[in-house]
Amino acid sequence: MGRGPAVFRFDQEHSVWINAVADSGSVRPELEWASVIQQADKAITLLSSIRAVARDEEEYSEFILGCVRYLRRCLERAANERGVKQMDFDLSNLEDYRETAISFLVQLGSKLDPEGSYDQNGLVGLTPSWQLTSDDVTHFVLLADQLDHKWDHWWCSVHISDNRSPRLPCGLYIDKLESLRDRLFAAPKLSPWVDIAEIRRWLDHCDEYHSDHCRFSSRSDEIFVQHPRWLIDVHRLCLVQAEPGQQYVALSYVWGSGKSFRTLRQNLARLQQEGSLKGPSSFVADETSGDKVDSAVDDPLPKTIRDVIAFTRQLGEKFLWVDSLCIVQDDYEEKEEHLSCMGSIYANAYVTVAATGGTAFGGLRGVENLTPSMERTTGPRRYLRKLQASVWNHRAWTFQEQVFSRRLLVFGEKEVSWECHCTVWFEGMDVIEGQCQNNNEVVAQGLSFAVPAKLWDYACHVEQYNRRALTFPEDALDAFGGILTTLSTVFIGGFICGLPRMFFDAALLWYNKSPLERRRAVRDQTRAMPPTWAWAAWGGAISFRDHAKTPEIIKPLVRWNYRAHGQNQWQPIAPDHNQQSLVPQKTTDELEGCARAVTTQSDQGDGNDTGFATLRKFHSHLLFSQPLRSFFQIGEIYGSVQVLLRKSAGMLTSCEALSLKSRDQLCEVVAVSALSGKDVYNVLWIEWDNGIAHRKGVGWVTKSAWSGQKSEPIDLILE
Repeated sequence: MGRGPAVFRFDQEHSVWINAVADSGSVRPELEWASVIQQADKAITLLSSIRAVARDEEEYSEFILGCVRYLRRCLERAANERGVKQMDFDLSNLEDYRETAISFLVQLGSKLDPEGSYDQNGLVGLTPSWQLTSDDVTHFVLLADQLDHKWDHWWCSVHISDNRSPRLPCGLYIDKLESLRDRLFAAPKLSPWVDIAEIRRWLDHCDEYHSDHCRFSSRSDEIFVQHPRWLIDVHRLCLVQAEPGQQYVALSYVWGSGKSFRTLRQNLARLQQEGSLKGPSSFVADETSGDKVDSAVDDPLPKTIRDVIAFTRQLGEKFLWVDSLCIVQDDYEEKEEHLSCMGSIYANAYVTVAATGGTAFGGLRGVENLTPSMERTTGPRRYLRKLQASVWNHRAWTFQEQVFSRRLLVFGEKEVSWECHCTVWFEGMDVIEGQCQNNNEVVAQGLSFAVPAKLWDYACHVEQYNRRALTFPEDALDAFGGILTTLSTVFIGGFICGLPRMFFDAALLWYNKSPLERRRAVRDQTRAMPPTWAWAAWGGAISFRDHAKTPEIIKPLVRWNYRAHGQNQWQPIAPDHNQQSLVPQKTTDELEGCARAVTTQSDQGDGNDTGFATLRKFHSHLLFSQPLRSFFQIGEIYGSVQVLLRKSAGMLTSCEALSLKSRDQLCEVVAVSALSGKDVYNVLWIEWDNGIAHRKGVGWVTKSAWSGQKSEPIDLILE
């Protein structure tokens, strides 16, 4: 039996529209929700009956009980939603949520009741004691956060995301757990000065006890083969040529907007002279000998860099890597090379000092005889919250530096902390020995990926990165280049404008839930910007559909050809999927003819330009295909970017904010792919400018609605 037409229905109970695809054939078997809800009831009973002998046990028990109660409410709602026969969108995601919930509840139940005292009659008068360690609590809280994320993702996929949708609890559970621990275990009273010896102990302890996790695995050695070209010798105060295997500290910081000294080709030779990084005057005194040495620094080094040079020396390390000094800033070939291998530079660092307190001109705090003291607080540490709120954590460039650093020494305004693959330490706390139970095959602290490649590994990093800020929007791909270079070791064919070639059709369907801002060049107006079909062209929070976990269900309907900026030749992208084109595909000669026709229509260029020259001169990276085009009318606008099409034909999401005036307008869409087993086409919403199409948004249209419209093949050149 075939499926009937897809429809929308209004859920009176929840006051939201639900997309529902009517099934005129058999109804899928009901998921076994009763068993998982029973597991939740068991965990609630156990946690409610705990005999706590210490305050922290009582608080932990209440905290996890709250997590489980919220999970049970979500499970009940999911079971009720699944009971609606017509609704079979994202069923696999709902099943994934159920399986994750079962795993969480079974693990929790076995920890709380290791002897199996709980049976169908309950605890029969028994009072269980608290069995969880602090690490167990952290583990289950992280799982609870994962479940919340899956629930939110599924809910938004079947409900229009507007102000009537249910809201998750404010903040992550792990953040709330940290606040609880701050309350339970008061921070010790600390000196206004950082204890350098304590920081040295953190390093030495990690060296000795975390070697299997925080040092390179054989896999990492194969990936991160590039090394810095220049390092700062913090004792001789000059640049030295780096050698493979040298141990060095790396600095991660925010440049800021002020003018500061940088290494250029004209001063590179002078910067290799001992003492050349001393200061802004022509001659300065050497601290140790008192001799006068020539300084190559015409402008003062930013205070943060000066402080970290001195701190590295106090820490007992010899070499430091700082991007503004260790990359020749006007040697564009060297600069491009370093930008692409940024992952190697930070991953190979012995430790990364993250200056999170401000920009390069703010300096560190708390280093005695060097910087101002730290203004210590006596209240809760709230480490994660402070780090997440820092300027450093909101800048795009620092994202990959954080991801690739295996060990982070975080210098905040009021405290110093340590992060590595195994643990987090704070000043004044005991260093606990022991290996963590995490995967020891991670590439770097925050970056691990599967072999063979999985689209989801890529999607998660893009989602986190793109919401961060850039001073110069044209740096969007450069600041992500280290991650793309590293992922290219397993993503066959590499990346095209930030999209993976091997998963191109699935990655092209990225979307946004709130308005994006088109990135425009600021520093270099002549620089080609990413095309509108790439996420890098847009600033703001983006997401990838759940099929990023199973891209094989995407069935391309078109064959994309790509022309890089300034190039003549079109190259087929040809991802590794079976294509089901709705229309015949053009030959290379026919494709070139289309390009000439488009540029003939354009009023850009001068009379001496050929069509190809016009494309190279005025347009950046282009895609070509010959999809089917159709038009649909907007019915309702939800929020600021989501569109429900007339007659329940489908849904679209606009990249930019929509106004109420957009209602009833016609949307021009092209069908680009289908979903295996689903009665919908994935579409791009396009608009035209001088014969070149731009991406306006993305969405889906039901196959029945598409077949009811007059569609036609078009020659599409998409910028």
